[in-house]
Amino acid sequence: MNFLSKMKLSAMLGTGFASVIIIGLMVAILGRVHLANLGKDIESLSEKNLTNLLLIQDTKSGFEVVARVVRNIGLSKDSARIQEEKRLFDQQIIRNNEALAKVYKQLAEPEARALLEQLAQARPAYLKAVNKAIELSLSGVPEEKVQAALVMVNEMPPAQAAVFAALDGLTALQKEQTMETTTNAMNKAREDGNTLLLFAAFAVFIGIFISILITRTIKNLLGGEVAYAAHIAQEVAQGNLAVSVNLRPGDNHSVLAAMNGMRKSLSGIVEQVRESSESIATGASQIAAG
Repeated sequence: MNFLSKMKLSAMLGTGFASVIIIGLMVAILGRVHLANLGKDIESLSEKNLTNLLLIQDTKSGFEVVARVVRNIGLSKDSARIQEEKRLFDQQIIRNNEALAKVYKQLAEPEARALLEQLAQARPAYLKAVNKAIELSLSGVPEEKVQAALVMVNEMPPAQAAVFAALDGLTALQKEQTMETTTNAMNKAREDGNTLLLFAAFAVFIGIFISILITRTIKNLLGGEVAYAAHIAQEVAQGNLAVSVNLRPGDNHSVLAAMNGMRKSLSGIVEQVRESSESIATGASQIAAG
């Protein structure tokens, strides 16, 4: 309080407002940092988890397309239709290889790597059954067509099931990681919101404290309310030196105390002038009387 009483009013008010502004700026910066962290979580969710999930599902869809094309070739008797389906088969095999390459590149977690190893072990048997069915179907020999159908019924389903089991495991893992990332982001957002509320409340408290401190300091410097100090000044200016000035006990340094001292001094000077005037008037009367 002593150091505040020695400050200029402009410096005091400037310091108070600057303190409130700085605290508000700190709250804004803190909010920006927390929003940036939340943005990183959302970016990870959209660019990593969801992308990987869609990639795995697209890979599984590619295997399903291959199975459907193999079935169509085995059942069709139209040579043009068979050639078209074979072309689709070759294209889809290339797409599947590209999709699997992306999956192997994107997924680096130990759990994902274990499932990818499971997929790598199951895929050769799957490709063997698929290629066997295609070759028998394209031979044009009725007996081999029957054998192709048996391969599609007996060999392809278990081989495909092993591949799908690995892909389903990867899908479940990515969904779990996506949910975990989403839950963490939501919890972090709630925690950050609570932190910002606490800092905002702290800023409000500091602002109220500074305003009260400055108000009390100014009142102590004035010795009372501003309106009351103005009223006393007007009374003295109008010549009312008998006006009573209400001072706090022990107040010897405020503006009102100084005005009260000035009022007393002026009152004393006026009293001296009046007494001198009376003395002069008395002397003049005696001289006139002889």
